[in-house]
Amino acid sequence: MKMCSQRFYLLKLLRDQGMPKKHLNTVFHALVMSRLQYALPMWSGYLSVELTGQINSLLKRAYKYGYSCKLHTIENIASEAGKALFAKV
Repeated sequence: MKMCSQRFYLLKLLRDQGMPKKHLNTVFHALVMSRLQYALPMWSGYLSVELTGQINSLLKRAYKYGYSCKLHTIENIASEAGKALFAKV
């Protein structure tokens, strides 16, 4: 989770410097969500309950601090990624 801590710190700095929420959301999706969406189709079946809870907690914090305009969950991200993957087949 160190990678996310560094990215959240960057998002905090941008927010504190007055970046609008719309742009924070864009940066959040580029730095955090893109990584999750890339890895989840392959690894979602192997996630433990503890790790799933940690990721959901991280996503909830992102919404709370205003980095994300939508409250995401790991289950929703995995579901959307799976649909997108099989839609291409």
